[in-house]
Amino acid sequence: MNTDNKQTLTRPPSLIAALLGGFDSTANHPSIILFPIALDLLLWLGPRLRVRLLINAMMEQLANLPGANTPETKDMLALSQEVWKVIAERANLFSALRSYPVGVTSLVNGQLPAAAPYGIPIGWEVNSGQMLLFWFLLTFVGLIFGSLFFGLITQAALDNKIEWGEEIRNLPFAALQVIWLALFLSILLLLISIPIGLVLSFIALFNTLISQIVLFVVSGLMLWLALPLLFSPHGIFINRLKMLASLMQGIRLIQLTLPKTSLFVLTALIINQGLDVLWRIPPETSWLALIGIAGHAFVSTGLLAASIIYYQAAIKWVQSIARPNQTQKI
Repeated sequence: MNTDNKQTLTRPPSLIAALLGGFDSTANHPSIILFPIALDLLLWLGPRLRVRLLINAMMEQLANLPGANTPETKDMLALSQEVWKVIAERANLFSALRSYPVGVTSLVNGQLPAAAPYGIPIGWEVNSGQMLLFWFLLTFVGLIFGSLFFGLITQAALDNKIEWGEEIRNLPFAALQVIWLALFLSILLLLISIPIGLVLSFIALFNTLISQIVLFVVSGLMLWLALPLLFSPHGIFINRLKMLASLMQGIRLIQLTLPKTSLFVLTALIINQGLDVLWRIPPETSWLALIGIAGHAFVSTGLLAASIIYYQAAIKWVQSIARPNQTQKI
């Protein structure tokens, strides 16, 4: 009896069990996929907050800079103008509703469609001051709804229930911790990216090829360093931890379960990105894109639920191996 309990306590988290549990909980509570469906419908069929005039003005200023008349510079500007022209036609500030590190998942946010099945959606141009205001406001709203979405998935994944009243009561604490986490990670990213950008710019002045190689290496290193941060929000919703405690718990969890957790993250990424290729087959002007939106909503929600199940199992396993003496007494 004691041996069975010990084996149960020290059993490592199962990737397959987490994935199956995540999709089962989503299938048992399909109402939670309405969050990503609603966001995608807004970004696809709803009005646009455009920044086309701002982007065009920026490109005109770049074209008038000293030294912009050289043949090399003209070619580079012509290429960048084509890219920015596409961005100007598709950019939509409502995409800020897909907030990070906690937010409602979205398929359309990665496409930023310029048209809809009924034609070109209405839109409003915003100036530079309005752009910052709308971006901060929409990101804040995205974090609030993302916290509610994450909390409901946690209930469905761990308790096999959805209690809206309970989650709304817990929302102020969770949303506040998520906002602190978003600010912390934003500042951390800023502190890292500025010196890296300056170094890469300096290297590019002498050799473009070397700068591209360095950029590739640095990007890989940044992704590796970002891995311990993937589970930073989970403790807020599962264990009701404050931001810093949740962040440290997520980092410690990945440090102690790196091989298995890396495999879980890679598997979830392959499933999500691989199926996204399928979901994006219908063009943005076809109503068949609704199938892709619904499919992505189910899969992304199921994978998020799986990460919650995996996180809880991994935490229990780490705690059991950290207290071997106590485990032996059970």
